[in-house]
Amino acid sequence: MPIRPVGPADATHLVALLRQMHEESPVVSKFQFDDEGTYDVIEELSQGEKDDLFFWIYIHDGEIAGVALLEATPSLFGFYTIVSEHILYAKASARGSFGMGRLLQHALRWAENRGDVIRFEASSGIQDDQLATQAFQRLGLSPCGTLYGKEMV
Repeated sequence: MPIRPVGPADATHLVALLRQMHEESPVVSKFQFDDEGTYDVIEELSQGEKDDLFFWIYIHDGEIAGVALLEATPSLFGFYTIVSEHILYAKASARGSFGMGRLLQHALRWAENRGDVIRFEASSGIQDDQLATQAFQRLGLSPCGTLYGKEMV
């Protein structure tokens, strides 16, 4: 159940996992998935470790089963850093697994070492959002604020 940083060689397999995430989400699945653009972003973000970026995967049975992408950015309004989760996804068979738990724990430790404020979201509309909420609470995260959205399509 290894977890490790994403490398350029992971791009093709990670595109497939992210396409699966896209298709599963009732929020974004109505939009076309851009395989080539996603590949380019993965390739760019995986060019060596960056202090402000956490881009790791969970490998199970030789396949990428989960991914986490977090970013630490300075606040626009003061002298503090906000860590935001951009992607946190596990294929259905890996949800609730020990390996995904390790990935989440590692991501949270990274965030705690870089940020003053940490934000994880369960906003994809994927039906396992409740499972994500439970995992976040086990890690010591608590609900804060409310997400609102408007779909233009």
